[in-house]
Amino acid sequence: MVARERPVSPAIPVGIARSGTYRPPVEIFDILGQRVRTLLRSTTHSPGQYSLTWDGTDDKGISLASGSYIVKLEFGEEIETRQLPLLRCVP
Repeated sequence: MVARERPVSPAIPVGIARSGTYRPPVEIFDILGQRVRTLLRSTTHSPGQYSLTWDGTDDKGISLASGSYIVKLEFGEEIETRQLPLLRCVP
């Protein structure tokens, strides 16, 4: 999984590459461990590379504050997490 900071873009790319069939939820958590967004529900995906984007909002579409967030993917018993910084530019 690759997560890149994009401070001037409204969307943060999250890349996923898997060699086997998988069925992961892809979720975003705040630093308190509360789930703020589900990017991908548990559906079966074929092997390959996928790219998702997160627009910095929660599940209700509300913009979240600048800060560190965690993106979490589950692949069966394997769990992968990455820190995802969100920077809001103030005009």
